[in-house]
Amino acid sequence: MWNYWLLFGLAVISFCEGRRNALQDYQKSDSTQLVVVSRDSSHLTKSRILSITKCAKTCSRGKRLPFICRAFLYDHRNRKCQWLSFDRNSPGVQSHQSFYYDLYQKKDYVRECIVGTGQSYRGTRSVTLSGILCQAWASPIPHEHKFMSKRYRKKDLRENFCRNPDNSTVGPWCFTTDPRPHLRHQECGIPQCSQVECITCNGEDYRGPMDYTENGKECQRWDLDEPHKHTYHPKRYPDKGLHDNYCRNPDGRHRPWCFTTDPNIPWEYCNIKVC
Repeated sequence: MWNYWLLFGLAVISFCEGRRNALQDYQKSDSTQLVVVSRDSSHLTKSRILSITKCAKTCSRGKRLPFICRAFLYDHRNRKCQWLSFDRNSPGVQSHQSFYYDLYQKKDYVRECIVGTGQSYRGTRSVTLSGILCQAWASPIPHEHKFMSKRYRKKDLRENFCRNPDNSTVGPWCFTTDPRPHLRHQECGIPQCSQVECITCNGEDYRGPMDYTENGKECQRWDLDEPHKHTYHPKRYPDKGLHDNYCRNPDGRHRPWCFTTDPNIPWEYCNIKVC
């Protein structure tokens, strides 16, 4: 009987995870297109006529792409998806207004804040909290280390960017270019998304990047009706800042909140610092 309930519980978890919309991973920029102005071998793309949800899923999983997908463009006129190996922070890339395109970039690559320990952080910060330049992960100088192995290839240990490959509680860190042993590695001081912007009064004007509730539930995108149907869509309330799945307060509640991705919990408040 115990084994039955264990298998049942795992099936329910799998079902809930399977229902998660891949668009949750992305920061959307309306009517925006990324244009390569200085092409190099790292600027790779691939296109296909596909629904926007399947386009996002393919980018997130990356199984059918010959490169790591950081973003995608969606052409609404032709229902065409274009996967990109670069984002707005990549060198040789510029963003332009384009009426027919929407740009979706993976949050982990484009925002400079973290949730939890920041294990998924893929930003470009390369200086420690005390201002020391980070050592390149592929280099054993001045500090030898184990994080050059293929064993960590999924941790995105590129160049000398701050990362958290060992899930350290201090958040993203790096080895430093200071040869002194006591400065072998340091945290990078990347802030929690809940601390980036503060709220005044009931937070109706909050436009920060927090996208998890006070109980750790991931927020549902405002432009989606799953798992919870609602009326607070961005096009209906264009002045409420209903971008992606960030905590907002469009209806004057006590503080910013969001719908959750848990089908059993419609909404929760978010834990954001007060000014």
